[in-house]
Amino acid sequence: IAVTFVSEALKGMANNFLTTGADKTTAFMALTISLGTFLLGRFLGEFRKSRYLRRSIRTFLSDFGPTIAIATMSAVAALPAIAAIGLQPLTVPASLVLANSRPFLVDLMAVPLAAR
Repeated sequence: IAVTFVSEALKGMANNFLTTGADKTTAFMALTISLGTFLLGRFLGEFRKSRYLRRSIRTFLSDFGPTIAIATMSAVAALPAIAAIGLQPLTVPASLVLANSRPFLVDLMAVPLAAR
C-alpha cells in the first residue's frame, strides 16, 4: 500500500513539471514542500535516538514526528509569500464517509459465527 502512495505522489510531482510550461515556480515549490515534509518527518521520527532534550520530549517528537511535519509544512505553505505562488491545495471531501458509503460500525450479528 505504501508503494502505491509513494508512486502516486511521484507521478503527481512529475506531472507538475510536465504541465507547467516554461514557468516552473509552482512545481519547484510543491517539490520543496514535499521534500521538506518528508525530511522533517524522518528527522523527528529518528529523534528518539538523539541525546538532546529530555527522554519524554524526544519520545513525543519521535511519536508525533510525521504529524508535526505535515502541520509545520502546511503552515509554511499557507504563508502569504508562498501562497501567492498558487500551490494547489489537497481536496478534502465535505463529509467523512467510507468507500461505498459503508457504515463505520460493523453489526456484530452480521459477522459469520466462525469469525466471532
